[in-house]
Amino acid sequence: MIYRMSKKLSEEKVILIRGAIIAVFCWLIHTSLYANDTFGNVLMPGLSGGVLVSTSDGSILAGGGFHFSLLYGRAEEKDPNTELVYPACWEFFVEVNLYRGVSRGNSGNWLFDYLAGASISFDRANTLSRNFFIPYYGIKAGGVYLNTDASEYNGLAISPFLGISIIRTQNFFLNVEASIFMTTVLFRETLSFTPALLSGITF
Repeated sequence: MIYRMSKKLSEEKVILIRGAIIAVFCWLIHTSLYANDTFGNVLMPGLSGGVLVSTSDGSILAGGGFHFSLLYGRAEEKDPNTELVYPACWEFFVEVNLYRGVSRGNSGNWLFDYLAGASISFDRANTLSRNFFIPYYGIKAGGVYLNTDASEYNGLAISPFLGISIIRTQNFFLNVEASIFMTTVLFRETLSFTPALLSGITF
C-alpha cells in the first residue's frame, strides 16, 4: 500500500517536472519571437559548463564557472539596402572557470582560468531578423593556474571560439560554444578542444 502511494507520488512529480519544462520552453520560444529588435544589456550574470579535451592524449578536464556579460548589444537595421554592415550582435565579457581531471591518470589535476573576451555575430544588422540560432565568433584571453600531481604552474591562456545563440533575448540567453584552449604552461599537454554550454538570465 505504502509502496503504491510512493510510486504514485513519484509519477505525479515526474508529470509536474515535465509540465514545468514544457512551460519554460514555451515561454522561451514566445520571448524569442516577440522580443524587441534592438536592445542592450549591462552586467548580465550567467553560468557555464564544459570540458577540456586534450588534443595530445584525449584526457578530459570537466567543470564550469561564471560568465559575466559586461556589455551586450543587439541592433537591427530596418533598411535592407543600407550601406552599414556592422555586426548585429556584440558582447564584452569576463569569465572564471574551474576544471578537474576526470580521466584515468589526471584525476588529481585542477585547472583554473580567468578570462576576458569579446564576440560579434556573423549576421549583420541589415540581415538579422530573429532572436534565435545566431552564430557568432570571438576570442578570450587571460590567466591560468594548473595544479598537477607533480607541480603547480601559472601562465597565460588564449582561446578563439565559435558559438551559436540558441536563444538570445533581453532577459535570457542560451549559447553553445566550441573553442581551442591554448596556454603558456605545458602547451602540448594543455592544448585542448573545449565544447561548452552557457546560460544567463536577468529580470
